[in-house]
Amino acid sequence: MKKVNLDELQTLKQNHEWLLVKFSSNPCAPCTAMTDVLAEVTPKYPQLTAIESDAMENMEELMSFGLGNFVPQTILYHNGVAMNLEKPYQLVGLKTPEVVNQVLSHFITT
Repeated sequence: MKKVNLDELQTLKQNHEWLLVKFSSNPCAPCTAMTDVLAEVTPKYPQLTAIESDAMENMEELMSFGLGNFVPQTILYHNGVAMNLEKPYQLVGLKTPEVVNQVLSHFITT
């Protein structure tokens, strides 16, 4: 999963129809495990670009979502707008492949 900085993230949000961003920090065992989960699930969605960004660098944006400062947080953007902020679609913390797939399939048609 490609790691991007704040400037790259802003550009990618505007230039991709579907963008999945895992906000994480180092060291963070759940963040590392979530990378593996996303690597398993995201290939099912060819129209989706999945990236990783540093949570501390993006804390202002994360706090604006009202989900707290927990990591990892995985946010699905559609044309630059965060989609999965409401329960039951939040991906805060480590989730199973089944949960991630359920959330993605709710928003994206394969």
